[in-house]
Parts: sequence; C-alpha cells; structure tokens
Amino acid sequence: MARDRDGIFGRDAELAAVRAAVREERGPAELLMVRGPAGIGRTAFLRALAENWRESEVDVVELPYRDGAEPWDLFGAQAAVHAARERFDRLGDLRLADAISRVSRLCTPETYRVERDRTALLIALARMFGGLRRTGPVALVIDDVDRVPRPELLLTAASHAFSLVVATCRDDGSAAGVPWWATQLADRLITLPALPDDCLGAVVSRRARLPLDDSVLPELRRALGSLRGNPATLVSTVDTLLSEGLLVEVQGRLCFREGAAVMLRADHDLLGRIRRFGEPGWNLTAVVASALRFTVDDLPALAAVTGYPIAAYGQTVDGLIAAGVLVCTAQGTLACRCPALARSVHALVGEHAVRHLHRLLAERSLAGDPATGLDTAVLADHLALAGASLPVTPRVTGLLVEEADRVAEADPYRMAHRYRAALRHAGPDGPGWPSLLSRTLRALVRGGCYPVLGGIVAEVVTDERAFGRLTAPCRAELAAAIALAATHTGRPVPPVVAAGLAGGPGDGALEAAARWFAGESTGEPEEFLRHFAPLLAPHPSARPGEPSPAVLHREEIAEAAALGDLVTVFALAFGPAYGAPAAGPPALYHRVVRGFAAGAWTDALSAARELELTGDAGVLPWRYARLFAAEICSARGHGKSAAKWAETASPGGPPTFLDGWVRAGMLAGEGNTRAAFTAGRSAYEQARALGGGAGREWLLIRLLSIATEGERADHADYVAREITRLHRDVDSRMTREAALLARGLVFGDAASAEAGVALVRRRGHVVDLGVACLFAGLVSERPEAWLGEAYAIAKRLDAVAPRARARKLMAEHGVPVPGSRAPRRMFSDTESRLIELIGEGRTNRRIAQDMRISVKTVENYLTRLFAKTGCRSRLDLAAASRRGNLTAIVA
Repeated sequence: MARDRDGIFGRDAELAAVRAAVREERGPAELLMVRGPAGIGRTAFLRALAENWRESEVDVVELPYRDGAEPWDLFGAQAAVHAARERFDRLGDLRLADAISRVSRLCTPETYRVERDRTALLIALARMFGGLRRTGPVALVIDDVDRVPRPELLLTAASHAFSLVVATCRDDGSAAGVPWWATQLADRLITLPALPDDCLGAVVSRRARLPLDDSVLPELRRALGSLRGNPATLVSTVDTLLSEGLLVEVQGRLCFREGAAVMLRADHDLLGRIRRFGEPGWNLTAVVASALRFTVDDLPALAAVTGYPIAAYGQTVDGLIAAGVLVCTAQGTLACRCPALARSVHALVGEHAVRHLHRLLAERSLAGDPATGLDTAVLADHLALAGASLPVTPRVTGLLVEEADRVAEADPYRMAHRYRAALRHAGPDGPGWPSLLSRTLRALVRGGCYPVLGGIVAEVVTDERAFGRLTAPCRAELAAAIALAATHTGRPVPPVVAAGLAGGPGDGALEAAARWFAGESTGEPEEFLRHFAPLLAPHPSARPGEPSPAVLHREEIAEAAALGDLVTVFALAFGPAYGAPAAGPPALYHRVVRGFAAGAWTDALSAARELELTGDAGVLPWRYARLFAAEICSARGHGKSAAKWAETASPGGPPTFLDGWVRAGMLAGEGNTRAAFTAGRSAYEQARALGGGAGREWLLIRLLSIATEGERADHADYVAREITRLHRDVDSRMTREAALLARGLVFGDAASAEAGVALVRRRGHVVDLGVACLFAGLVSERPEAWLGEAYAIAKRLDAVAPRARARKLMAEHGVPVPGSRAPRRMFSDTESRLIELIGEGRTNRRIAQDMRISVKTVENYLTRLFAKTGCRSRLDLAAASRRGNLTAIVA
C-alpha cells in the first residue's frame, strides 16, 4: 500500500521528489519548501520522510514548530537549542556544547531589542547548526516554519549549515498565497495535493480497523466534498462518527446508523475561520447553510435585521470566500463549501437561532422595506424555514400556496414544506382550512416527507378544535396519512393518534399499518391499496375513462407486494401522486430488492446492512432483506456469511416462499441437490396451502433448476405439473414465463424456452435472466449464445455456483469456455516479488530485508515500476495487482 510506517498514504510522488534532493556528497545548500493547507498532512509527510532517510542511513535533525514560537523569539532559537541538546546527548561533541551554550545565553527578549545583539545571535545560531553536522549526509527538517516570527532568518542560517533543509509551511489557498520568503528562498516548492480518491478507503479502514460497507465512502465523499482529500479532516470526521456511535459494525462491516449526519469536528480549521469574523460570520454562514437560495444581493436584508453595517457583511463574505468557507457562483449565489460544513454550522449556531434569523428576514420583507425586500420565492422559503419562531400570520397563506404550486413539478420537496408553512399560518379557524389540510397532506406525500406528514396528523388529531372541524372524508385522509407515515418511517402509529381516529372511516388503513408492523403480509394488493385511496386517488393526471395505474400495473404490483416492497407498490399504483422516501426502512428495502434484480448486488448488500440498524427485525422487510443478503452471499461462495444472514431471518411463523427459495439455493450451492429439492418442495407446498399465487413461481423455477442439475426427471415432471396448475390459477406474467421455460426444458421445446427468455428479458430481472438463458441453452440447437450469456451474467454477479454450472454445460455442449490466456511475462522475478510485498503493506526497509537488497535499490525498482506500469503510487500498484490487471505499458 502507498504508506510508510507512520501510515502516510498517496504521497509517493512527493516523497520521491524530496528524496531525490539528498546529496551523497557535499555541495551547494538546497532548501525545499513543502506547502499545503491545514490538515493536509505536512507533519506526517516530514515524519515519513525522516523515517525513510534514517532507514537509508541518512542523518536527520528535526526542528518542530507545531506549537509555534514565543512572540519575542524572532528566530525560533529556543526550539533550535532544544533540538541541538537532544543531538548532543547522542554525539557528545564538546564543540557543539559550546555552540549550544552561546545560543542559549543570547536567546533572550533583551537580545532581540538591540540590532547588534540580534546579529550576534543569528551568527551563533548558524554556528550551532554547523556543529549539528557530522560526516555523511545530514538533512534538517523544520515543521511549520511559518509559525516562527522571522522564518526567513532562521532558514538562511540553516541553509548555510546543512546541505539539505526541508521545511513545511501553510498555504490555505488564499489570495496571499505562499509567503514571500518561501518563494524567494526556496530552491524548490513542493505542494502536497489532496489525497486521491483511491486512498480514502485505505485511510478510513486503517483508522476504523474494520472493513467499510460500500455505502460509507460515497457518503463521506459527498458530505466532505473537496475536503475529502484532507487527511486530518477525513480522520477526525471518522473518529467523531465512531465515538458517537454513528458508524456501527454489521456483519463484519462498518455502516452508517440510520439518520447519521456527517459533520466536521467543532475544532475544525474552517469553523475557526468563521469565528474570526465574529457574529456576522456566524449569521451569514448559518443563513447560507440553511437557506435553499441566498445571494450577495440578499446581504442588505441580513445586515438590516441583525444590526450590522452592510460593509461588515461585505468584508465578511469576501473573507469567508477567500478562506474557503463559502463559494460563490457566477450568478452570485452563496453556498457552504460542503454539506458537512453546513451541518456543523447549523448545529453550532442552534436550531432556534437559525429559525430566528429566517424569521427576521421574513418579517423585514413583510414590513415592506424596499431596501431589504426579498423576492417572493425567497420570502416563501424564509417563511417555511422560520417555522414556529414566526407568529401565525394568516396573510402569508396565499403567498405560500402560490409559491408552493409554482414549484410543484420541479421541486416537490420544496412544495411540501411551503404547504406545511401555509397550513400553520392559516390556522384551524381560518376559512378553507380543511381543504388546505387535505392539499398539504397530499403535498407531503408527493414530496416524500413522511416524518413531517406523521407530525402534522398527530397535531391535528390531538387538537380538539381542529379535529372537530373535519368531515368523515377528511378523517379518512388523516388515517391513510398516518398509516403511510408509520410504514414509511418504521415508527408505529402513536397510540393517542390511533385512539383518536379509531372507529372512523380510516380503520382499514390503521389495521393495515398494524399488520405491517406485526410482520404479516399485506394481503391482496387491491384491498391493501384501497385503504390509501382517500389520500392518493384520484391520480392527478387521470382522464375520464382512462384505466388507473393500479389496473395498468396489476401484475407488477402483485409481484412487489409478494416481496413486501412498499415503495414499488405505491409508486406503481399512484404514480406522481406518491413520492418515494429518501430514507427509512421501505427506502432501504426497496434498494435491496431493486439491487438484487438489477444485479447490483454490492448495493443490495449495503442496503441490507443499513436496514439492520433501523428498527424491529420482526417486520417483513427486515426478514426478506436478510434472505436476499443470504442468497447473494451464498451465490458468491461466502457460505459463512450466508449462514449468518439466513439464521437471523428465521421466521417466527410459517415460512414463506422466499425462505424456501433461499434455503434450497444454499443447499444446491453446496452441491446437495437432493436436500435442496426436498427443502424447496416442502416450502412450496406450505406456501400453496396458505394460498396466494405471487412468489410461488419463483420457487418453482428454482426447483426446476435443481431438478435439472441433479438430473432427476421425476422431480422435473413434478415441477412442470405444479407450474401448469399455478399458471392456470393465477395467469400472471411470471407464471407465463415459468410455464414456457418448463415446457421448453421438460419437453425439449427450444421455441418455448426462447420465448420464456424473451419474457424474462422484458421484465428486466438480471438474475432470473441468467437462469432462463441456462434453460434455453440446454435445449437449443445453437446453445452458444444462451450459455455464453448465462456465463456472462454469472460472471458479472460474481456468482460462483452459477458460473461453474454454466462452464460445465458449455464444456458438455462443445461451447468454447471463456478463460484467461497465460499472460505474457511482463515483470522479472524481482519485480514480481516486490509487487507482492507491496501488496502486503511492507515498508521499503522490510522489503529490503526480505529481498536482501538495499533500501536504495528498492526505491530504484519502485521508480522503474511506476514508469513501466503507469501507476502513480504504491497503492495503485497493489490495487492493480490484486485486480489482476497490472500490465506493463513500457517494455
């Protein structure tokens, strides 16, 4: 991996550039300045450099100024004396002792006040540096030299004594750039760039000491934005997430806990830069962080309501942009540098204070001040963001509704929150309030705002005056809304709300939610959806005589309902009237089902792990998600992981078709086809006895596959008969597929098998398509294409058993089996061994010891390998080797 003993990643090119400057013989002094922003890893870089030099028997003197120097100590002589004394303890050179003593005597505040004495101290400092050298190459490394009041004089004295001086200084990217003395004195400037993305996983995993779920890094990248390549920021953020229990182990991998928000640590440098601007800095960043849109044209309004002059905010916005806290588009829109920073600012300022700022901005605009008036869209957002901090103002209701309707198509989420604010300001006594309540509930569903939806229903039901104004149809909408909110957030209907709505027209919706939380099936989709029709139907785009989406997608809805995929059920049944949730159990389970079907198995496993952290494992989605995870692990040959997932999915009641499907697949994957068929048949017959058709065809297709693999004609005949019976009773698109594939396989009817493949392909289920292609290949006169596609799908899914079966059948049918040709010898034995040791994370010194060569030789080999392969770092080299695609681009 691209790291040294100190754990530095992704710095091979920069380390090589500095190492190349080491002089084997004395020559002209060379000063290298290593620059970079706070947290980029300057100190770790110097440590790794020093350690590597010592391994190469280069003497190193370290002079750190991480804690700064006394303001009066212009040359930083005190720290230099301390470093010299440490070296004297090792060398025992009496001449060095005299030099140290002279510098120590002269290093006083009084000395610095007199020019002649300052000169004497500088000369003594240079002589002491000269005494630190001995025969052989010696390098001086100075960390944070910019913390010394007069660093140019310290560097000049050091350069006269040492053949190589490497110093670090901060470069925050501001307009001032690198200090003048650094550019004028340095022979070479080396900038430490942000860590490349391919190093982030290694840094986080090493810090967390556990493998990461595949969802963790993408979320960290998104939340940290351009800060993700800053090692200190990345490490401190991960430490905070771990210490606060927001990163949790699930099945051996770290996952985000539900609702976890990635934020910067309170002492982060960017937050410190905001503090320098005082209250205007916090006011500005808090509004920018929370507002949906804030521009430089809105600064006069912010200045007016907070009592600071506009000039103060002008300087603040310029300063925060220069400091890298805010960014400004060409249109003048301001934004925080990254979401993690915005959340941190919001948390530090406080919810109440942020809402108060939005209240002040809204009130000023409503007062009609032409100098600080806001655009009506911006005003609507401030009204919504002010929440309960703004007193009820009925006259803004119309504006909020108008602005909500204006963005209904483009931004349903924004629409929903504007309707929420309109409902509050209208008040339950206002004219048309019941109608506005209905529109608000529908807007929140359309915007996918289910936590807010549940909160509104609870408020209305527990307010006797408001609830008393509602008619039976309105109460039915409330019942549907709270049932929808409960099932979509994973939080049952509050007892007080259930009691308030009990005995009304919405009892069916409440019962449906209760069954859901009890882990029971939703029953027939038509009946289940009927309970939510008062809220979601009629479809907004429905025309007279046009079939409803529920009718048009009846078969797809039945399939999704059989799997407990509520998001798909509601999306198909109600179209744009329904907004899919961004988070919560149904959203995660939807990712599991969709990911499994599309062959995105890594994402499906990730969603299954996240789902483990969201609620009661007895509910249907949790059980089924575990079963899908067990199926994926089993197919990939990870038997222990599959067993763990399957064990936690054990039902309390009778097993479902999915239990039998997974159990049979696991047994077949182990090669025990007899037990697999017995287990699958038993599960099928239990499911048949319980009634309901959706899902059973999936289990029958698996049984058919097991029967053919075990070469049991009697088993295949049994399955074919059951498929025929099921298709006669249900007649769905999946039973049609199953019937065609069974007819093709049992009777050798290639045309039927190929027609079945076409239906599966149209449905878009990648996993089922692989099985169907395998069946077609068994009976087709031209099996090449079918078996080849089955093999390609299994390879894409990294499914071990299906790929092995496809290869076996291809060999039996004389179809060429894809395989990797013996690679051309691109690397020597020494190079191959070096690549292997790098992949094991060995340091250069350890590699040199293992291979019985010098560290310098190791470095030379690495340099040649980088040029030969095009890899930029040891991490690239190791990763490419593990993937099996490490090639030589230069002979």
